[in-house]
Amino acid sequence: MRYAPNSTSGVRIGPNGTATLGYGADQLNSPFGFAFDSAECQYFSLIKGTTTLALYGSWNTNGVTYAGGHGVGSSANQFWNPYDMAFDSSNNMHIADYTNCRIQRWSLGASTGITIAGSGGCGSSSNQLLSPTGVAIDSYGNVYAADSGHRRIQRWSAGASVGVSFAININCFGIFISISGYVYISDTGLHAIVRYSSTGGNGISVAGSNGLGSAMNQFNSPYGLHVDANNYIYVADSANHRVQRWSAFGSTGVTLAGGNGIGSGLHQLNTPTSVTRDSHGTRLAGQNRRPGGLLLRLQNAKW
Repeated sequence: MRYAPNSTSGVRIGPNGTATLGYGADQLNSPFGFAFDSAECQYFSLIKGTTTLALYGSWNTNGVTYAGGHGVGSSANQFWNPYDMAFDSSNNMHIADYTNCRIQRWSLGASTGITIAGSGGCGSSSNQLLSPTGVAIDSYGNVYAADSGHRRIQRWSAGASVGVSFAININCFGIFISISGYVYISDTGLHAIVRYSSTGGNGISVAGSNGLGSAMNQFNSPYGLHVDANNYIYVADSANHRVQRWSAFGSTGVTLAGGNGIGSGLHQLNTPTSVTRDSHGTRLAGQNRRPGGLLLRLQNAKW
């Protein structure tokens, strides 16, 4: 759906405006995460059925399979519940392959991926992950994985075979690295967004941390997040069925989309899991529980 400036309801733009669940080129099946590459093509992770990553041209309603599409499995050309994705400076895609406990890197046009984190399988050792839900890459090529099963963020230096713990004892889900190098993590236990410096150490809560709830100073299961060049933080406030914007260290957030109860109306969201923006300031929220896995386009230059 597209939200015009200052509008409280949106217009469906696809894929497939009828929002039917399926595996066709104009359909999605429970997308969980999405991202833009440098050409502003859209990529969606589909966690049911095809376990595929689909590529859509700039606002094209038909997609092509970019990665996976070979059924559920652990081979180099397969995924098992891909959750999140991120691009490096060379437009290589990095995917949090949740059930396979690994981070996969796919180059443009490749037929298989390469495991760059979690090569040791599911576990707690330095070469292992357990149920990674988020992935991010900094300007130096270091890969950060939200290792949700062990409540930690693991960092892999470029080319390393083992990772190091960047942050521990955090109920991490989403992760985002700002242009200034800060690492932002959504903590579903604190119902807060926590910020770390590039060197790690102790994190600082910059949004939320007021307990579970639906007030403007609260979250209920914050999932995906995005930080813009002005340090505004955009959060998919999943169980509150809304997208919130916070200024760093602000006392309250502002609802940009949803917040009108769970539902399929044009002014509602249903368990949003991700949020991002393109270079024109267009905001998007993805949700995996709306029929057909509808993508929402949230357009408001003042946000």
